[in-house]
Amino acid sequence: MRRTHLVPLLIAFLSLMEIRMYASEIGFAEEFALSPNRDETLKQLIPGTDDYYYYTCVHLQNTLQFDSVDAVLKKWIQAHGENAHVQEIQNRQSLLAFEKNPKKTFDFIAWRLGLQFNHQRHIPGQKPNFPIRLDPKTLAIDALTANALNQHGDLSGFEDSALDMLIASPAFSGENVDGNRRRQLLQRLKRPDYEGLAKFVVSDLRFQTAADSIPFPSTSCCC
Repeated sequence: MRRTHLVPLLIAFLSLMEIRMYASEIGFAEEFALSPNRDETLKQLIPGTDDYYYYTCVHLQNTLQFDSVDAVLKKWIQAHGENAHVQEIQNRQSLLAFEKNPKKTFDFIAWRLGLQFNHQRHIPGQKPNFPIRLDPKTLAIDALTANALNQHGDLSGFEDSALDMLIASPAFSGENVDGNRRRQLLQRLKRPDYEGLAKFVVSDLRFQTAADSIPFPSTSCCC
């Protein structure tokens, strides 16, 4: 009976010893924070690792060596990129250096948070000095057509619904017509009943050279 009672006591004793053993083991963060000589504690880390750069920067910031932090940060980013630990040190660096350069800190916070202070003061009764309507000349069909041709150089800026307008446009029916653009227009036509289409085809045939040929989409009509 006595042996039976000793088993639970032995288990409880071993459990207590295990808890004390785990409690005595602390991580590097706790050891670094409690260390009376952090320069010596940092020697436990492998130089060039992410933890090495991180705790080195923390130590330099705690000892107000802000200029040295910038040099370490540069090497750190080159080795490991701009990760979460790097951003944490950058944030600390900016806040800790506030007294030395407040404007730099404010600019950094605005950049980090994506803040924009571009709102304008609203004065009741003040007349606006900005245009209140669009210039009709910029919305004219000829102006929009010219802009699209200049921007793309071909007809890729036009949908098929614009072909009826293009074939009647002076840009394609005039004398100084770009043969390549006219050819692109003819290739995209889906109907044979456009007015003056025969003249377009003849002009394109004259534009072609002997070694130049162009496939046209087949069209059908009922007579």
